[in-house]
Parts: sequence; C-alpha cells; structure tokens
Amino acid sequence: MGKSLLVSGAEVGFNMRSLRFRMSLLRLRIATPDASLFEGNGTLVELPTTEGQIGIYPGHVPLVATLGEGVIHFHSPEGPLSWVVMGGYVEVEPELVTVLALFASEESEHIQIEEACSRAEAALELAEKQPHEVVEDRLAKLRIELSRGKSKGLGISGPTG
Repeated sequence: MGKSLLVSGAEVGFNMRSLRFRMSLLRLRIATPDASLFEGNGTLVELPTTEGQIGIYPGHVPLVATLGEGVIHFHSPEGPLSWVVMGGYVEVEPELVTVLALFASEESEHIQIEEACSRAEAALELAEKQPHEVVEDRLAKLRIELSRGKSKGLGISGPTG
C-alpha cells in the first residue's frame, strides 16, 4: 500500500514494498522581451529578487516578486542549469515558476562572452604596446649597429645632440 508525506513543500510518494520514490517536479519558464529562452521541469529554482535570493520547491505558495540581478540556478533531472538575469518579474505558482526577465542569457554563454571580452581587451592593450616596444627594440638594435660602426671607424655618424 502506498503512502506519501510532505517534504519541503514537495509531495514524496513511496511504495513500502519497493521503496521507490517519486518527487513532484516544478516547471520553469524563462522569457525575455525578445524570446522564450527555456521551459523545463526540475526540483528546485534558486533566483535573485530585489529582496534577496529565494529558493522555490514544488508546492511553493503563490508569489509575485521583482527579479533582481544575478544568477538563476535550476536543478533539473538532466543536471544543473544556470542563467544570468537582470531585472524583470517572477511569478510563482505551486507547480510553475515563470520568469519574465529584461535580460537573460545562459551562464555559460555569459562567461564565454566575458572571457572573450577580457581576451580582446588584453589583445588590444598588447597591440597598443607592441608598436612602441617593437620601435624601441628596433632603435636599440640600430644604436648597437651605430656604435659598432663608430668603433670600427667606418665613418658612420649618429645624430648630434
């Protein structure tokens, strides 16, 4: 005979004979003004609000909150997923969380973009420095050649000054 109990807002059912557990899932939808980014099932949504970070399990009480800036973490059967978000709203129902974000991107994409920007900035700094370093290196070599020429009495004269 099956029994069930309530754990952290989620109904966990189990059969005493087989001890098989099943846990209710929560549906997450994430959308921006431009596109629908994600829809899927999981066991926990952690997200930033303007009042602080909240965690939502299946069976959560209905709630509407202002979305803050930060990262949404979603625990799905396929593994953890994350998105960087900035502003918007979140609506929570017992089995559904809807995120309407002003901006959202997968965290891995955000990290890749940040890394690419960092690499581009470093390359730009190097490019700005390189011509000067190359010129200085070239001048140093020419000065050596000039001093060798003078010391050998080849009639090479350098700039006066």
